[in-house]
Amino acid sequence: MGRDKLKIGDPVSSWPEEIIGGRLVAVCGWAAPGEPDPSRWGQAGWDRFERQVLEASEEAGRRGVELWILPSVHGMLSDAISTVSWARRTGNTGVRLLIDPVGWLTDSMMPDREDHLRRLTELMVGCPLVGGVLLRAGELPDGEALVRAMRGLTDAAGVLVALDEAEFGLLDRA
Repeated sequence: MGRDKLKIGDPVSSWPEEIIGGRLVAVCGWAAPGEPDPSRWGQAGWDRFERQVLEASEEAGRRGVELWILPSVHGMLSDAISTVSWARRTGNTGVRLLIDPVGWLTDSMMPDREDHLRRLTELMVGCPLVGGVLLRAGELPDGEALVRAMRGLTDAAGVLVALDEAEFGLLDRA
């Protein structure tokens, strides 16, 4: 993850002065891929994460914006199961999730990526905090099939975000 991405736990002083569009997206993850410090996992890690989310949510509220969290394989919300479990425990705190299904795929999952995305979608549909989906299936050779596998999630999400406009074309064809 680049230094330019705001992460849960970053100090408020690193937040942008002006937040356009009323949504602040913060990545749930560490600064660099790899094995994080083992103390980040377990109950101590969850307690720290919960505290950081609460602090960020309160600051977002003071600024009159919504806090959106982008889960990452490099953070506490490293997969769909941990994300759904956290969302159910957390309840409605005003925090929303921007889900990146393709970002949760590891190298070992790539041969069966369509099946993994279908199961991930089934798990995430109905998750109380999902506000949007980040579309990145066009990066892969079978993008249309992958978008079809995520269809329930993309249909249920209130916001669709794409880094490349061509992703929206995949939605039309899938």
